[in-house]
Amino acid sequence: MPGVVRILMHTPEMDRLVGAASRLVTTDARGASLWESSSDRDRNVKLVRQLVRMRHLSVLEHAVATLSFEDVSVFVEQYVIQFRLASFTVKSRRYVDFSSSGYFVPRSLETGEAAEQYERYVTRLFQSYSRLQEMGIPREDARFVLPYCVHSNFLCTMNLRELCHFISVSLSKQAQGCEEIRTLAASLRDQLVSIAPFLEDTGIFDGPEFADKDVYNQVAASYDLATDLATAPSECRADVEIISQTPSPDETVASAVLAQLRREGVVPGSRELSVDSLVRLASDRRWMRNLEHAVFTFSINGISLAGLTHLTRHRMQSLCVPDLERVDLTARYVMPETVRASEAAQSLYSETVAAAREAQHKLASSGINRSDLVYLSLCGNAVDVTTSMNARELLHFLALRTCNRAQWEIRGIAENMLSLVRNAAPRIFSAAGPSCVRLRRCPEGRMTCGNASEMVRRYGG
Repeated sequence: MPGVVRILMHTPEMDRLVGAASRLVTTDARGASLWESSSDRDRNVKLVRQLVRMRHLSVLEHAVATLSFEDVSVFVEQYVIQFRLASFTVKSRRYVDFSSSGYFVPRSLETGEAAEQYERYVTRLFQSYSRLQEMGIPREDARFVLPYCVHSNFLCTMNLRELCHFISVSLSKQAQGCEEIRTLAASLRDQLVSIAPFLEDTGIFDGPEFADKDVYNQVAASYDLATDLATAPSECRADVEIISQTPSPDETVASAVLAQLRREGVVPGSRELSVDSLVRLASDRRWMRNLEHAVFTFSINGISLAGLTHLTRHRMQSLCVPDLERVDLTARYVMPETVRASEAAQSLYSETVAAAREAQHKLASSGINRSDLVYLSLCGNAVDVTTSMNARELLHFLALRTCNRAQWEIRGIAENMLSLVRNAAPRIFSAAGPSCVRLRRCPEGRMTCGNASEMVRRYGG
């Protein structure tokens, strides 16, 4: 059975709330009294329709909906979670056994010889997943051989404006290649209109039009995926580099803090403070926003699709992931150290990633939809991404991801990022590290690693 999306909960009386918010802008009444007086549904619907057609959409943000994505592919999970203005809770593949979770079958692979090949291939991957666990490989590492078609379940909460944006993009020409995403988006649109009929016939679900890019089309036309798939997969490790940053980030943050202090009259205009003391002030919650003036852009090459899920969940970043339907994902893979330490597990893992490559090559040659090849990729296959974070978010990211409880791949990436930014901004990141270093206590409760003092020594907090 194909996966579904359901609206579990939503703001009641959406039209009344949005109508009241709209009237607040142009009247001297207060919000509570406007809520009481905005009980005429017909008037509310007329007003909201007019605002939506005029694309005055900020008032829609007061209404929210919580969605349950059930038995959709991991590919859909990765797609949806890239919409930044939302909250997500995902069933963890680190802790939950996915042996019997099931998987998505694209329509182009439902019948015929290609369907049989697809079923044999996916069955083999699930068998490898189970065998690795039997060999003592931790579940968080065995999941690297799960296919991208494996079923995922997650909850998502969006405000009404972002939800409409998600639907419109998912129904646009940009997403025409992915039947699963379009089907889910169409179902969600119908459900939303049933609870918010004032959105119907407003054009809010019309997908954005993207102009054809002549240069891109020329390059894409010369790309032969089947030929590329004939090459053997190669092992890789994540490599991180800073490709751009705010010039003199320590001094930039210090200048911003000093300017705020002077505007507040705390520091006379003639008094000078050291960069060190000003940056230390920026670690206080009152002045912490000044850290956002320093921005770092990283290229992360060779991160596994499993590791990508941990990176993507950080909301306050600008993350650019290539279109996974257009990337030769099975060309590279990441091998967990627990697998490398066992000769039997390493042999099984290597055979599995080679089988993934071979299956893509065979099915690509059989004429299936090119976009459906993404479902044949493994969670251990690798991709290159670019992300930008300001220093405030980066400190938060490092606090979570350098923790001993963090997944090993994202922890290694975080440690590399910390090494790079400490060279670039030694004052801002002098006390950066896991939460126990910054807080002087471990917030993990019973899950603590018990090595807080060692972590403080290691990270120099």
